This record gives sequence, C-alpha cells and structure tokens, in this order.
Amino acid sequence: KMASWWGLPHAVGVASGTDALILSLRAAGLQAGETVLVPSFTFYASASSIFLAGGRPLFTEVNPDTFNVTTKELGEMLALRGERRNGLWFDKSTGSRISGIVVVHLYGQMADMQSLSSFASSEGLWIVEDACQAIGAEDHGKPPGTYSVAAAYSFFPTKNLGGGGDGGMIATMRGDVDAHLRSLRVHGSLRRYYHDELGYNSRLDAIQAAILGVKLGHLHSWNRRRETIARTYNENLKSTPGLLLPVGLQG
Repeated sequence: KMASWWGLPHAVGVASGTDALILSLRAAGLQAGETVLVPSFTFYASASSIFLAGGRPLFTEVNPDTFNVTTKELGEMLALRGERRNGLWFDKSTGSRISGIVVVHLYGQMADMQSLSSFASSEGLWIVEDACQAIGAEDHGKPPGTYSVAAAYSFFPTKNLGGGGDGGMIATMRGDVDAHLRSLRVHGSLRRYYHDELGYNSRLDAIQAAILGVKLGHLHSWNRRRETIARTYNENLKSTPGLLLPVGLQG
C-alpha cells in the first residue's frame, strides 16, 4: 500500500526509522570501517546508524537556508578530507574509503536529489536517504527512494504519519535491494531455517501496519495543514533578530 502511495515498486516494513537506516546502509554495500558523509545538522540516528552498520560518519556542513545538504557542502568536504585513488575516495585522516552519503531531508523538505544523485554518481558514491522527517515530500514530483539506493522512513508516533507505537519503512526502486532488505529484516533469511548472512529481527508489527494504513488516507490533508501553520509562524517570526527560519523551496 505504501509503495503504491509513493508510486515506487518496492517498500519494506521494519521496526523503526533507525532500523530502516541501518538496513538501508547494509543493503547499499557499506563495509566495515568505511566512511560515509552525513550532515552535521540532523538527528542522532542519522550518524549512529552508520556506526551500527559498521561504518564511520564524516560530518559535512549544511545549506543555511534549508538546513539540508547540497553538492557544495559535499564537494567542500571531499576537497578538505578526501583523496582520490584509482577512482575511489579515501579519508586522508584515517585512510578509510569514503563509499557513500546519507542525505537527510529535514522539516518535511527534500534536498535536491537530482543534483545530489548526479554528484554522487560522478564521484563513485552511493546515496541512502534519511526521509524520517519527510514523508509525503517530493523533489520535482519524485519521492525519496527515486534517485538513491533506498530511503528510510520513521513511523514514530510524533511523525507526520505516526503509528500507535514505533515502526519504520524503506522505499526503493531496485528489486535486488528489496530482496536484500527482506532478508536482513528476518535474521538474514529468505527461506525458513536458511540464513545466508547476519541479519536482524526487525519487522513492522501487523497492528502498527493496520493503524498506519487507516491514517495514510489523511496524510495529504494533514501535511497541507502543517504547511499552513508553518507559513503563519514564518510570517510572524521572520523579523525576529538572530532567528534563522528554514526557507521553503519550489520543486
């Protein structure tokens, strides 16, 4: 149902947004000790999931208008800390290979995934999207998961689409990634009692799925209401000295 709502071919339910990030990083091919670029302005789990998947986070700056990362900040970090050898990026400080990027979409607004995807492809890096704050967001009509290995979502009760308890989901365009995620969430198994890799016990509870399925029909109207409230805040706070407000971009 969620895959159809997004217009994507695959969606995999998991136990939380953090698990969604960890499993997505594993499915992206993150190897132990590799470095992943991640924005410094984000929730803790965006970085901790990299550690929990076996990698090292390398923090980048963000755009001061949207608080999302752009190719500018990523390029600056690669120029500062990166060294390219035989087409691969390495961290000059640690010697670790830089293999990917976690792109975080904050405050319900997507980063520019078209430009970020082109940048990552040219630099030989994969992208995993942290869309835990961006369910229903689009970039030029395309949802998270369109231009990356996978996009991770959270259904924590405080989210725009929240369950009665915790839950998460991963959206992807790729059938191979979908199959890998379905194995990882059930102890590394696609066939009962046959385990091909070390996986997790991370499935979306059926009761949470039922609650979310009912609430999904209201999500668009709820998001529009939030946008109206946000515009009211922005209009009344924009002249406050020393206060930075996120800029809403068209796209």
